[in-house]
Amino acid sequence: MYNTPIELPVQKELQALTSCNGRQVHAVHVTASRSKAHNLEHALTGLSEEVVVLFDADHHPNRDCVSILVSTLMRLPRVTAVQGAVLIDRGGPRAMRTLLNAMEWCSWCIFGPGISTLVGSGYFGGACAAWRPDALRSLGFDAQMQTEDIDLSIRALSQGHKIQMAPHAQAVEMCPANARALYRQRLRWALGWEEVTHKRLAGVFGSTDISEPNKWRVSLLLLARYLTLFTSSLGVGQVVDSLFFGRSWPLPLQVALTVPMVTCITLAVFTSWMLWQLRAPWPLWVAVYVFQALSPGFFFIQSSLIVVACFKLAFGGQIEWVATKRDTPGIGN
Repeated sequence: MYNTPIELPVQKELQALTSCNGRQVHAVHVTASRSKAHNLEHALTGLSEEVVVLFDADHHPNRDCVSILVSTLMRLPRVTAVQGAVLIDRGGPRAMRTLLNAMEWCSWCIFGPGISTLVGSGYFGGACAAWRPDALRSLGFDAQMQTEDIDLSIRALSQGHKIQMAPHAQAVEMCPANARALYRQRLRWALGWEEVTHKRLAGVFGSTDISEPNKWRVSLLLLARYLTLFTSSLGVGQVVDSLFFGRSWPLPLQVALTVPMVTCITLAVFTSWMLWQLRAPWPLWVAVYVFQALSPGFFFIQSSLIVVACFKLAFGGQIEWVATKRDTPGIGN
């Protein structure tokens, strides 16, 4: 399913395509669509299959990606969806692409499974996921939201659905074309999280489908990112203080300041274990450790985006959805 406001040469290729790798292919131009959500809604119409697997246009799934997603969903009858990992392997400046790939690896293979343990469920990342179609049709996609995937996740969890994280199921996508495209993409995601929090948090606590403890656990998915406002400021503050001031802090505060260090050491050990479990190539090992060394700065930038998003939603009025620019024309996410 695709939509485009202007005619593109690739459309003739898509219309002529009937099969690929022995599978039947049917590309549909959804002329009334104005978003990815509209495309997905159209694709679900009349679908009779037991499982549907979603990918974005620029995704290249690994050979075993679909089989892992589907077999995991079939093995867990109480699970509504299985979410895989989306990494980055082409396009954009090489240094930025390498660092972003390491960041996405940490997000999907470390932080994703970790937050799912706290919340009691994973979350839908928009693609590289297997769903039961009846659940998708019942929940629907809200085309008015900046991040329809996170909105769908929160509404699904509020109704008692479960999403399983499967970091072994991996697909790769294109890197944003440049730093400006990356900024606009991450700002849109930050805006999306804020928008979903403002519109759906009350619905979580008003749900009659989940228990009171589970309501608080689901709310962690929406509120945990605010911890980065504190932890990143603390981490950057520690670095600045040690480099330029070197002041002596009271003993209780010194003990408290060791928590980030202990957390980093624990995270490094667990990261090594996950890299080994997933049989990651050695360049990814190096990139992941470089990213983790730079992570205080990254989380500080992420926190700044949260602040900008809050101000935009509070004072900016209507927020325009802008597709992320890629090196290949016509591909956006």
